[in-house]
Amino acid sequence: MIRLGDGDASCVSPDGKWLAAFFPSTPGKLIAYPTGPGEARHFDVGSILNEGIYCSWTRDSTRFVFTGAEPGKQSRTYAVDMNTGKSRAVTPEGTSEPLISTDGHFVLARNMEGFALYPVEGGSPQLVRGISSDELPIQWDTSGNQLYVWNGRFPARVRLIDPRTGTGKTWLETMPPDPAGLLYANLFLTPDGKSYAYRYRRVLSTLYLTEGLH
Repeated sequence: MIRLGDGDASCVSPDGKWLAAFFPSTPGKLIAYPTGPGEARHFDVGSILNEGIYCSWTRDSTRFVFTGAEPGKQSRTYAVDMNTGKSRAVTPEGTSEPLISTDGHFVLARNMEGFALYPVEGGSPQLVRGISSDELPIQWDTSGNQLYVWNGRFPARVRLIDPRTGTGKTWLETMPPDPAGLLYANLFLTPDGKSYAYRYRRVLSTLYLTEGLH
């Protein structure tokens, strides 16, 4: 085990070389730690406070996006460029849970009406079809044209959909062997769909019966 540094770990780049970390108590502080030899990259994102647990990288590991908010404003998606060190807003206020496309041209984000694809360079968003109100996008497939979405609970149901047409199919259904006390979970999978992992929180309690109390 190797200690990389301080902060809340957010996401590892697809090439495995960088780990982005945020500091919830320090707005504007963002660090990308190298997982191997090299120096940490410090990014100044002004007064923006990270409001999401995870970030999302482009497939070439040159950019990542996260949910943040400036003081007194609603959340939106910000993109960080690893080459230039600059950051900028790429979705309007009132958006969250971003997932950047593999080529970096679009950001899929939740808004008040559901999900939409927002062009990173500006322009009108595209309506996303096929994601129900209880589902969450978790990964693009290897083609970059389809999405894995899941229902956010157990039993877990993962579907592979085309966000532009809404067509899709069930890809996976699974749950822990013992579902007692499950509260919430996260699910992760690889773009090729060959491997997946999930974690969940379990809270158990014991009920005692006491007799003979006066």
